[in-house]
Amino acid sequence: MFKFRDYQLEAINFGVDCLNKYKIVRLNMKQRLGKTFTALGIAQAVGAKRVLFITKARRDVRKSIEDDYNTLSPPFELDIQSMDSIYNASRFKPYGSDKVNKVETKAISRIVFPRELYQEYDLCIIDEVHNFKGNDGKKVKRVEIAKKLISNLPQIHLTGTPTPEGWTGLYSQLSISQFSPFAKYRNFYEWARDFVDIRQKKLYGGNLFNDYSRAKINKIEPLLKPFTLSYDESYANFNYPEVTEQIHMIETPDCLKKMMSDIVSYKMTTYMRKVITADTAVKQLGKLHQLSSGHIIFSDDINESERIIISNFKIDYIRKNILPKHKKLAIFYKYVNELEQLKTLPNTTTDAYEFEESEQAIFLGQFVSSREGVKLSTADAMVFYNLDFAFVSFEQAKSRFQHQNRQTEPILHLLFTTHGIEQKIYEALKKKKTYDTRWFRKDYMRN
Repeated sequence: MFKFRDYQLEAINFGVDCLNKYKIVRLNMKQRLGKTFTALGIAQAVGAKRVLFITKARRDVRKSIEDDYNTLSPPFELDIQSMDSIYNASRFKPYGSDKVNKVETKAISRIVFPRELYQEYDLCIIDEVHNFKGNDGKKVKRVEIAKKLISNLPQIHLTGTPTPEGWTGLYSQLSISQFSPFAKYRNFYEWARDFVDIRQKKLYGGNLFNDYSRAKINKIEPLLKPFTLSYDESYANFNYPEVTEQIHMIETPDCLKKMMSDIVSYKMTTYMRKVITADTAVKQLGKLHQLSSGHIIFSDDINESERIIISNFKIDYIRKNILPKHKKLAIFYKYVNELEQLKTLPNTTTDAYEFEESEQAIFLGQFVSSREGVKLSTADAMVFYNLDFAFVSFEQAKSRFQHQNRQTEPILHLLFTTHGIEQKIYEALKKKKTYDTRWFRKDYMRN
């Protein structure tokens, strides 16, 4: 029989109280603290009969939730849906529940439900709720559809960081609940007038735009506190072994040195008779980042992109210096080109569940999609083939293979190049900062 830890019981009691009072609870819990078990425990404690669990579409993430559900064996029915199915739900015309063809398991339902069927749930759990933020067309649509489908349901919001990744994104996250403390605001811009220090900035070329990045945290935090609980490993009395970071400084091939120098000095470079421009700091940063791993993305005059692999020097280094030392590796990458490079290594898989079951394999995971909800505890070591710009990606990816019962020292291999940008990014990440164009200008455009 599953037994909750003391901090989970505390969170369950807190969650029950919040759902009864506010119809919403936010659990900000770092990885490996059992967010899913805790959320399912809250659902069980409030007497839920049918629960909707919204998460990523990845097979390994869904399998992990299903395993936790079966281990706990609560009395309620659990349906698991991906965030993309929420986005696509608006395409379906309403029809009766008798026409819904579910898979034969109590724990999971992989179909997309029409609108009216969402009202059959008495509770909704949303994993990685920070993905409900309106910063591009598809995500804006996802938020708007979620409002129509689930806004009247009591909700449990889960996220893997003790504090919000972006405070200004909280409006969109909470807007999917009609019980949000910001429900009176009709849109983000109306909300921002009260909760954001809006400043004007200059774009490249001199045009002005409103910068909404500076949230008034002192005004937002008191409104979230009544229904928000944050935990990290220290509070839970977890003593995870510290990850040992080993930096590998790899000599940059001459062809890449020249291209990097051109990007910094002339905002352009050439390769195979293709002219690759980088006329803004954002583009310069992106091109240098790509070249640091031996590839580049080229866009022509009609904005059609071509992914070009120039050198596999990092792959050669892995084969010679890292593979002989480890049977099971978890490698994180940033760009699609890097995935293609890494696939040339032996025994690779992008399925974390398959990786955990194997005795010798290499897991390939993209930072953003694999930094949460993926278990890599059986990995002998981890490799960051490149770095993501975001501090949260750096920390969460590292935690994927930390485990209380790990028998060997967790080692993270960081692959840097002598003329690349990785070292600069790493310095910002170690200061718990996200590397952006402000850091780039400071590092490369002082004169």
